[in-house]
Amino acid sequence: MPFRRLPMEKRRAEILAAAIDVFGHRLAHEVSIDDVAAAAGTSRASVYRCFDGKQDLYLASMHELGLRLAESLAREGTGPPEARLELGLRHYFEFFEEYGTLLLFGFPGNPEASREVIQQFRERVYAWVYRTYGISSPSPLLETAVQSWVAGVEWAAADWSRRHRSDRAEVEALLSRQLSLSLKSAVTLSAR
Repeated sequence: MPFRRLPMEKRRAEILAAAIDVFGHRLAHEVSIDDVAAAAGTSRASVYRCFDGKQDLYLASMHELGLRLAESLAREGTGPPEARLELGLRHYFEFFEEYGTLLLFGFPGNPEASREVIQQFRERVYAWVYRTYGISSPSPLLETAVQSWVAGVEWAAADWSRRHRSDRAEVEALLSRQLSLSLKSAVTLSAR
């Protein structure tokens, strides 16, 4: 297939979409720039014109996925908090099932940069939880409750996508109830 000439922004978007797909299904060390170029229908040189290398492409993919998940969660803006939370968890699990490989493992050569991007991803999830429950100024105890819950959600999503031991809807309902209980406990303890 001959390569198509595209404006730089459009080419970059195509390469990023291909990278997300490739990195989402294989570990970073198994993927080459040539793999991403082939998936994008472009040349290796085009990838290097748009990205500084595999690490830059990987981190850009992780960042883009964080933005996509945040947009998906932001659309869940009506109804009671518990219902919005359960719907958001459904999106989270679907998202994790498709892109978990990319989200679970950082870039092998630079774990610090990966941690930064993963932390930004988590911050978006924390913000979504606060918006869902109308929390504008969380106390330190509420922050701890939400951060602990998000860590549990990450683990549960990773475990479920790997082993499918339980019904996913039941896992999502359990996680939703856990957050409600944690938030109530944090509010009660903060009021003392």
